[in-house]
Amino acid sequence: MKTEDRKIQIIDMTLSVIGESGLQGLTTAKIASKCEITEAAIYRHFANKDEIILRAIETIGRRLSATQASIIQEPIDPLEKLSRIYRTHLEHIQKNRGIPRIIYTSEVHLDETMRSKLYDIIERYIKNIKLILEEGIFLGRFKSDLDVSAEAMRFLSMIQFSAFRYSLSGFKKDAIEEGLTLWNSFLASLRDVSELRHEPIS
Repeated sequence: MKTEDRKIQIIDMTLSVIGESGLQGLTTAKIASKCEITEAAIYRHFANKDEIILRAIETIGRRLSATQASIIQEPIDPLEKLSRIYRTHLEHIQKNRGIPRIIYTSEVHLDETMRSKLYDIIERYIKNIKLILEEGIFLGRFKSDLDVSAEAMRFLSMIQFSAFRYSLSGFKKDAIEEGLTLWNSFLASLRDVSELRHEPIS
């Protein structure tokens, strides 16, 4: 296996272990077992466990950014862009249980490097949502006095809340279903009351 492919495999299996055992239960032995390689092979690619966790956080951010960028570039209505990003993000969380467990753990929040990386990911995410909201205002799809900063943060907070409940339930709740219950409320905040109509998320 190529070096880069092996690194991706190690990171993906790291997230899988975190999803099963939490960050406290993460060991290089468990990662190696998942990858069907030796622990020594892991250390040929990463200096230590903290570096693996940091790269996992970066990978989460990179994948989210790639999804956003792809949807933002599509010649579709701004509301449809928001809808697709929202649902895709929820689906990604539901398929990758390690994401909420790594994002909300105190170990990450107490490590300056990891915390800073996670903060940058969130800020970049919010910035992209603001761009879509601004496009919607320009096209007359959203109300002209919309507070794009507040609504962009609300957009992300709905996903975070759904992910948090999904994790706390022991992954028994449906993250997508949880998130979609909040969608119409968010949609209402974007539109003038006189024009409001509930549009199903796609």
